[in-house]
Amino acid sequence: MYIAGIGENSIVDGEGWRYVIFFQGCLHKCKECHNPETWKLNVGTKQSVQQIIDNLHKFDDSGFFDITFSGGDPFFQAAEVKELARRLKEEGRNIWAYTGFKFDKFLEYIKDGGVETKSLFIDTDKTIVTEDMIELLHYVDVVVDGRFDINKRTVELPYRGSTNQRLIDVQESLRKKKIVIYNID
Repeated sequence: MYIAGIGENSIVDGEGWRYVIFFQGCLHKCKECHNPETWKLNVGTKQSVQQIIDNLHKFDDSGFFDITFSGGDPFFQAAEVKELARRLKEEGRNIWAYTGFKFDKFLEYIKDGGVETKSLFIDTDKTIVTEDMIELLHYVDVVVDGRFDINKRTVELPYRGSTNQRLIDVQESLRKKKIVIYNID
């Protein structure tokens, strides 16, 4: 996997204390993105799942910190990130993921039986959803979905940069095959 950086001790990237992994690569290219240096694919620090877990354990061997996948967009590296998520879930970690993809597209893919016929990023509504992305979702607790929109920027809503972004309860949404908004305690 290509990593852009690590954030330790975050309280703004999800509930509680979080260890944030910023993945490299994003084709959403949101205007006035907070991390435009993460857009390029296949650059950054190449790390294996085991290296990331070892680094996490050096920082937090107690399991106190939960995990946030950010970026870039972790779903562009879903084939590798799903294995990392699986291992972190086995440790009992709560996982949040930020993505510019709309969760609706993931549900469409599931409802259509895994058949994807759309083109990759011709515009914001035409994306390719892959089986790896869906598998990654099975290990994620909350997704903050949707592209950052500078015209809808907010500092009022926790854990989001713009009002169009939603906090999705992933596991409930997958069970019900409809979007279930995550309620902040």
